[in-house]
Amino acid sequence: MKFSILYFFILCFFVSSCSNNKQDSTKAAVNSDKTDYIEENSNKSFIPQDTTDEYETRRIKDGSYTADITYYNTATGANTLYVTKVHIENNYLKDIKWPNGVWLADQLFKPERIKKDGTCTISNLEKGYENRVKILDLEYY
Repeated sequence: MKFSILYFFILCFFVSSCSNNKQDSTKAAVNSDKTDYIEENSNKSFIPQDTTDEYETRRIKDGSYTADITYYNTATGANTLYVTKVHIENNYLKDIKWPNGVWLADQLFKPERIKKDGTCTISNLEKGYENRVKILDLEYY
């Protein structure tokens, strides 16, 4: 009796796993039809490009500021918002201090000039990331 119950459960397991594989293959066929019209070589971009290049004309005080940084990984699609410290010198974003203590220094990206709305964008599509920085507490001379 014990063996017949065991065989019954094993048989049910195999039947259910076969039916799941069949459903997965039909889903894959449906999904492959949907990707025919998507360009595979297109740039993956999360941040819309600004049409205005209105940079801050007032002189921003050099130092550390709090900023909202929206990080987007173009390879994985990860999209995360951080509130962290940034360093500004001569109206340019120089460094980002991530919450885990790591600094993203200007040797790894081109320093970006701060726009009038307190934002700038750092992107490197080859390395697969884009950062949209919004400085929250700018101080001016």
